[in-house]
Amino acid sequence: MIDENNSNKSPYIEEARFGLNRNKRSFFIIIIQCIICLVLISIGYSNFKQGHNSLRKINDYYNQIHYSLHDVADEDGSFSKYLKSEKEYYKLKSFVEELRNNDNIDFINTILQPIDIINKNIPKKFFYQYEEGYAEPIREENEIKYSFVKSTQISKNLKDVFSIEMDSGNYFSEEDYILNDNLYHNIILGYEYKDYFKIGDTIKAEYISEKFKLHVIGFFPKDTNIVRNNDVISLDRYICMPAFTELNYNKFEYLTSFALSQQANGQILTLDKKMNVAELVEQTSNKYGTFKFEVYSDNTNETKKLVKLSDDVLSKIRMITIILVVFTVISITMSMLSRIQKDYYRFGVQLLCGASIYNILLQISIELITVIAIAVFCSLIISSFIIGFGNYQLLLIFVGFTIFITSMIVPTYVLLKKETSQLIRGEE
Repeated sequence: MIDENNSNKSPYIEEARFGLNRNKRSFFIIIIQCIICLVLISIGYSNFKQGHNSLRKINDYYNQIHYSLHDVADEDGSFSKYLKSEKEYYKLKSFVEELRNNDNIDFINTILQPIDIINKNIPKKFFYQYEEGYAEPIREENEIKYSFVKSTQISKNLKDVFSIEMDSGNYFSEEDYILNDNLYHNIILGYEYKDYFKIGDTIKAEYISEKFKLHVIGFFPKDTNIVRNNDVISLDRYICMPAFTELNYNKFEYLTSFALSQQANGQILTLDKKMNVAELVEQTSNKYGTFKFEVYSDNTNETKKLVKLSDDVLSKIRMITIILVVFTVISITMSMLSRIQKDYYRFGVQLLCGASIYNILLQISIELITVIAIAVFCSLIISSFIIGFGNYQLLLIFVGFTIFITSMIVPTYVLLKKETSQLIRGEE
């Protein structure tokens, strides 16, 4: 059965190659089926998994009791007094620092303060309130164009609270939370900014009436979410700045005063169900004679419903994946049984020439693993063009291997049950 010119090659490989050539049509169909199955699995898995993981992190956040602080400084007139007094500034600073240093709570900041990007062509989707339909048009002053874009200022501990990771680049260092005199600061951009900026770029911007130079040090992964006042906020279209813990009142009086007042309206997280957070805030406020605050316990029902919905969708994706794999395995199994029946006589001759059933199984396995390997390789290429690279690639390889193993079970059983005489008689 082996060509003399190829006698130096493995007979099983040669027979497998012959089998592949002889059954091109059926093997081509198997390849297409596997590619469709694997590409659908990769798209469903990768597109949903990141968002689901992000929501799970938010659910972990809700395992703590959390409160939002809202000052009444505008209502009682203390805010205007605060802006004009260095003494009032340091009172509020002491209030904020005491909450930050309290070991029984996490005091976090997720401030939504938009900034103006200067002389950059920024797509409208990054503009403040774009999603609500109220995005301000680009304004021009003295031949300078300003784009009012979404931005958030976050505290040091937010990374741990929401288990924030990086798509590329670095997270903020301790030094980044110190407001320096030249207003040159590091920023992290949301995932959708990757098409417009790169790490190392410098962006000129205006933040609370001061001109900044913002240096891009990294990008968040897609679907990075945080929570503020019970609202889930996707950072994909945000510029993220540090919420400065060390400010320079003497040089930047208005910027410093305004930024600190925003930080005072933070969120408190605690695991202590018995803690009276409103009383804690009131006592600390009275201690330093600063703003009065209303303390709200955030309602978690809507977010928990969202997490549950995410879990349900993931379960459906798992079920669809199983159905796709089972359908593909059944289809391949039927094709392999048809191929075995077609080659009964050929297998019988091989047995008479000294081969064993296990040799034939090895030959068939080489054929199938070659076909599935081609399908996996094509699926990886197609998926990388559609959704880029990611952990799903290991999943595709695993699913491909699983399809191969399970598709060989029935053909192996059929061949092992056959007698040599049955194979020689062929199709009767």
